[in-house]
Amino acid sequence: MRVFEEIARAEGAVHGIDPSRVHFHEVGAVDSIVDVVSAAIGLEMLDVDMIFSSSLREGSGTVETSHGTLPVPVPAVAKMLEGSKIPVSAGHADTELITPTGLAILKSAVSAFGPLPESEILATGYGIGKRDTGNPNALRVLLAETPGEKSFPEYAVVLETNLDDCSPEILGHVMEKLFGAGALDVWLTPVHMKKNRPGTLLSVLCREDRSKPLSVMILSETTSLGVRMNRVSRMTLDRKTMYVPTRYGDIEIKTAFGHGITKVAPEYESCRKAAAEHTVPVREAYEEAMSVFKQRRK
Repeated sequence: MRVFEEIARAEGAVHGIDPSRVHFHEVGAVDSIVDVVSAAIGLEMLDVDMIFSSSLREGSGTVETSHGTLPVPVPAVAKMLEGSKIPVSAGHADTELITPTGLAILKSAVSAFGPLPESEILATGYGIGKRDTGNPNALRVLLAETPGEKSFPEYAVVLETNLDDCSPEILGHVMEKLFGAGALDVWLTPVHMKKNRPGTLLSVLCREDRSKPLSVMILSETTSLGVRMNRVSRMTLDRKTMYVPTRYGDIEIKTAFGHGITKVAPEYESCRKAAAEHTVPVREAYEEAMSVFKQRRK
């Protein structure tokens, strides 16, 4: 039902009507119903924990529909992609490659879009389409198993420098730049330094391959004359992000798992943006995202 609800929301928005009043025209055709039901049965039989998808490739030009000649992507597809953060690019095919039904299935089932994570391929399947797109019209599905847990311990580097003559404005700016350059975490600690001066300890956690460029950034952007580097071991959980469709739009969900532990939390910035757009409390957007996530996991 989530697939048809996704289509109804998009079609309703395009036609300016309530989703409950949407007439499904081509979507209601037998083949589309078979597509949705078959996908649901297949996913149920596979009993996988998470579904990943590569970025999407759309065609170009126009396509003939019951509404007449429409541009590619068709309005319903464009609406479903709007604000979804699903990566999509245009290919060379002069036809439609992403249908409303197909995209609705992906939005309802896929946990994350992007490159294939580190995996062991267990099985491969192909579905071949009839339409001539100028390229192989095939969909490939890989059944894979990801490593159960990260190796322990894993290593990172902590960069530190003491500052007693750097303004708060500069420190805030440096923190943003360090995060933008790949720092895993940045924090500031008040310290009491030589000559009874109050100061700040700037600490940066980063991958080993980022320790040198981030150290250079600290030396360039602050009054520091030197940066200490300490290699540290740590234990972490695997992390993934996904988007859930809510009445406030798509909201990002963060998941962490491993070592028999699972943690789930909506992303604050995503909730804040959704709450601002719909004039509701952030807490309400947060609770809505968690409710939808739990329903999808049943």
